[in-house]
Amino acid sequence: MSSKMPPAMRARVDHWLEHHGWSTKDWEVQPVLGAGLSIAQVWRLAPARNATPSDSDILREKNAEHGYAIRNWGRSTRDRRSIQQVLFFQKAAHLGLKDRISNGLSFVGDSRNAAIVPDVLAWPDQNWCLEYAASIWTIEDWRPGVPLASVATISDSLLQEAFDVLKRLHATGRQLGIKHTIAPGLLERLERMNHWSSIVPGWWHQRIEQFDEKLSPMIERERLNTIMDRAFEHLRNRGAAITARLQKMLDGKVDCHWIVRDLWRENILIDHQRISGIVDFGASRIDWPAFDIVRWISSWLAPDDPRVSECFRAYPVLAEDDYRFLDYLGTLLSLLQWLEWLLSSQMSFVGQEARVRSRMIELDQRLSRIGERIPSANGHHAFW
Repeated sequence: MSSKMPPAMRARVDHWLEHHGWSTKDWEVQPVLGAGLSIAQVWRLAPARNATPSDSDILREKNAEHGYAIRNWGRSTRDRRSIQQVLFFQKAAHLGLKDRISNGLSFVGDSRNAAIVPDVLAWPDQNWCLEYAASIWTIEDWRPGVPLASVATISDSLLQEAFDVLKRLHATGRQLGIKHTIAPGLLERLERMNHWSSIVPGWWHQRIEQFDEKLSPMIERERLNTIMDRAFEHLRNRGAAITARLQKMLDGKVDCHWIVRDLWRENILIDHQRISGIVDFGASRIDWPAFDIVRWISSWLAPDDPRVSECFRAYPVLAEDDYRFLDYLGTLLSLLQWLEWLLSSQMSFVGQEARVRSRMIELDQRLSRIGERIPSANGHHAFW
């Protein structure tokens, strides 16, 4: 995918600037390289370095000193209405939801959320998203900071702040409405387990034998074979027990509401040891908040970090044993999904080879570390 914004979209962005009374010459569009491994593409609309002092003053008054993020959501099967619902949740999380009323929603400013969740901004036609080239395009505030992935040490104070942020996000989700139902995420995980359990490992080895040379910079054939063997060993030894536990969890209904679902460390921004942004709400939907908690903790802490237990005292929504199980399951399914993307799909990772390699090795190592806590199929552990 080209990093250059299509001229037709740049014209729409210029129109948006003019709509706000700004000169297009005082802004520049910068591609955001390495912004993640999704199909989405992001550009930063930033004040031009050669903008005059008077222009800069105006930009600061407009709270635009950091600029804006222009996002191309990529070609997908999602329709505009479902994306608008996601944007509505993001807007509510940014502003702080006050109450529901018959003709819409009433918001009250919450500086704590507004400083973290990017605001969703309207195009000149007053819609939050624009359709162009079979994709959806949006504009939101640019949040400063670096991804959590680049932070070497997670302090206790930063971890506590993380859970304060998560509680506020979930408070907004609850205010938008709670559904007492079977968690969609559990159904999906059971479906994926059934899918993977039906695949013959020999077929995957055959795919590796046909390993395209263009994939070799991403990961060596021998390492890929080793990762795949370990993943299928987990599936073979524990697949039946995992499926049984999932089916047991599906026996009961849980409270579901809007959650982010992708609170991964690439989407959590840190600035001066404070959380400065939660970006990419694209995966948001109504589901069990436990999935946010699992994703959140696994982004911040290693499986054997003693503070994992402390997290459940800070935010007692999910039992620690359930967390350990869902963390193990999520890591296994993620690794299997990456294998499928790499060997059996048409997804392109041009320019992202090092990140893909790092991600697969990380998942493999995390799965082994979690798996060390679980005995063989004939043993006993509280997970099962």
